[in-house]
Amino acid sequence: LSAMFLLWFGAPIASKIWLHDGDLALPMRILALCLPFLSLESCFGGYFTAIGKATHFTLIQIPQQLISLPICLLLLRKSLPFGLHTTYTTLAIGLLFSEVLGLFLIFLLQPKDPNCQKGKASMSFLDFFRIALPDAGSSWLRSALISAKNLMIPRGLRQASGNAESALSVYGT
Repeated sequence: LSAMFLLWFGAPIASKIWLHDGDLALPMRILALCLPFLSLESCFGGYFTAIGKATHFTLIQIPQQLISLPICLLLLRKSLPFGLHTTYTTLAIGLLFSEVLGLFLIFLLQPKDPNCQKGKASMSFLDFFRIALPDAGSSWLRSALISAKNLMIPRGLRQASGNAESALSVYGT
């Protein structure tokens, strides 16, 4: 949550200093909202790996991608006529939708353990945190790097193409 708040409140400054475009603060703030969902999803991935059900987690991610990818592409096509900043914002909304959908599918499709009795934990909180904290830390780092990459794409495209309007055509859309 601290990374989310840092990105949320630091978005106006970061978009001006790093991306040289203050209008990218809104997409950065939307990407900040993705961080808790991405972190929880990664923690569940670590949990499923720890209990030996990594395949199940992978099978949950397939419908997430099959649903969210066409929606993101549709949003991208619909937003292109409205300009580059609208397109960046729409892409960030699509990424947020994908992360929320992934977490929802995990809760919906998680395997039920018939050996688990209600009210009795099979592992202590200390054991849980030994597994979850390193996984959450790596997830936060990964999401920060992905966010940085996604936010640097517009700047690189603008530099490569010469103007903002042709930047997305260089990207292949």
